[in-house]
Amino acid sequence: AFSLIISGDIDNAVAPVADFFASNLTPAINKTVDFSDASANFPNSWNWTFNPSTVTYKNGTSHTSQFPQVEFDAASTYEVTLVATNSNGSNTITKTSYITATSSPTGYAEAYSTGTYGYISRVQMGTIDKSSTYTNIGGPDPDDQYYEDWTANSTDVMPGQSYTITVTTPHIDSGHDLGIWVDANRDGDFDDSGEQVLCDIDGGGIGDFNISIPTDADLGSTRMRLRMKYWDATCTSTGSTPNGEVEDYTLNILPASTTWNGTNTNWDDASNWPDGVIPNLSYEVTIPTTPSGGNFPEIQVGTNAKCYSITLQDGATITINGTLEVDK
Repeated sequence: AFSLIISGDIDNAVAPVADFFASNLTPAINKTVDFSDASANFPNSWNWTFNPSTVTYKNGTSHTSQFPQVEFDAASTYEVTLVATNSNGSNTITKTSYITATSSPTGYAEAYSTGTYGYISRVQMGTIDKSSTYTNIGGPDPDDQYYEDWTANSTDVMPGQSYTITVTTPHIDSGHDLGIWVDANRDGDFDDSGEQVLCDIDGGGIGDFNISIPTDADLGSTRMRLRMKYWDATCTSTGSTPNGEVEDYTLNILPASTTWNGTNTNWDDASNWPDGVIPNLSYEVTIPTTPSGGNFPEIQVGTNAKCYSITLQDGATITINGTLEVDK
């Protein structure tokens, strides 16, 4: 038996062959996309460009990072170019129409009813006030599909807040069920934990209902779905039901505001925040001149604190021994 030890730099004396891939090709605007260098032949420097250039590099990355994290600031189709370089030369790859960023998520699964008993005749919530009958987007009977795309109608909401929504149907019946969903993480479905914000079984589906926006909801425009149906023990956001109707609307999720109260110094202690909600990237944080609890915050070693923005009033301080990610 023998062993062979090779020391020193390995140089295959060829230029890179540039390539890359992205974690999401159809993101909503202001959603972070991870780009990964996949170039051959060991490049040691990188240069990324986007056309149009309406992007923001996140989490300390830049146009020269091997693995940049990028938010797209405007709805558009983006061309992405990577130049990969080593000591033997450079190579460029351009992927045209590679990223399509949209102002609202897309790709939602179909949902509809095949009959109109219990259709939704009016929805009121904030600036949404939509009255309607029903529309068959399918074919002639028995291929009826009753669904309304009212996503041009929107209202503003904030994470962690509760709102009243008023729903009306002309068919008064205690057997009607009402389900409401909010795509809180803006990923084009209603499958994630906390996204079903109402499931009212055999309640008639009419009247005032309170819904809460998840505290970890991503900022930006997203979809709210309402489904009225008849005599069924579950709430489902997709597929067909024999009666009722499905309607979609838009919610504009804006930053929530929170103020440090300083019961103790630990940023990551829920008791230091109103309603026990530790800020995330959807919260505008204020550190007041005089916290009600008397303590200024410390982000401790090992803590990755996050917020949308942070304001220190005159005389306020913050100690950062961990990390603080600010999205704005």
